[in-house]
Amino acid sequence: MAAGRGRDDTGTAPRILDVAERLVQVRGFNGFSYADIAAELQITKAALHYHFASKAALGEALIARYADRFMGALASLDTADGTVRAKLDSYAGLYLQVLRNRKMCLCGMLVARPYGDIARFQAAAANLLAGLTPAAGEPALSSPGPATAQSA
Repeated sequence: MAAGRGRDDTGTAPRILDVAERLVQVRGFNGFSYADIAAELQITKAALHYHFASKAALGEALIARYADRFMGALASLDTADGTVRAKLDSYAGLYLQVLRNRKMCLCGMLVARPYGDIARFQAAAANLLAGLTPAAGEPALSSPGPATAQSA
């Protein structure tokens, strides 16, 4: 885990990230505190600081985990059989599932409103979003080949 201490990959740290991710997606990064996470997990704030020394470190870990998951999902979509239309529907489905759970996109929520000393993780979220945009002339998802124009 990039921003966390990395000593507890199956226990407390992932649970902290799960709760923090949900809170960010529902309330925004400014809308929760370590006290909110500690109360929900029934742990001390000191335990939170053990895994994530600051809220900025927690935010960076959230982005790293989200990026890994999202890029994995995109890679799966890209390698899946199907038409470009089916891939596009699947891509939209990633966001639709978030909305159905009454949440917002994590990166969108993180860059929506500045927060003190976390400019570096806001930049990381912006870079992730920019990395999802293809360069000029590159397809966002691979396609079976160029469409052929029919002449009249």
